[in-house]
Amino acid sequence: MSHPYAAADYRRDLGDGLVLRWSSADDAERMAVLLGTVWRDSADAPLNPRLMEIARRHMRGGYPLVGPGDCALVEATDRRVRVPVARGVALATSSMSSRPQA
Repeated sequence: MSHPYAAADYRRDLGDGLVLRWSSADDAERMAVLLGTVWRDSADAPLNPRLMEIARRHMRGGYPLVGPGDCALVEATDRRVRVPVARGVALATSSMSSRPQA
């Protein structure tokens, strides 16, 4: 049984123009800018290109752990351009004990 929060179209109004929702492939570039901004060396440093490329790669799909719909976003919707202001990743867990050992 799936939880309603897990639905791809889940949205929750947090007030003050903020909305919690799951990401989609359309968010790739905005997520890249968010991560490039957060993970730069200082506030006046350029955006971190390595983290931006990692975000783009994850959002394209085909990556084994994170895909386009696996990130929870808090989006500022009251701006002219919608901006993700926070990002979380939903990861599955696995046990190494169930894997064959070499």
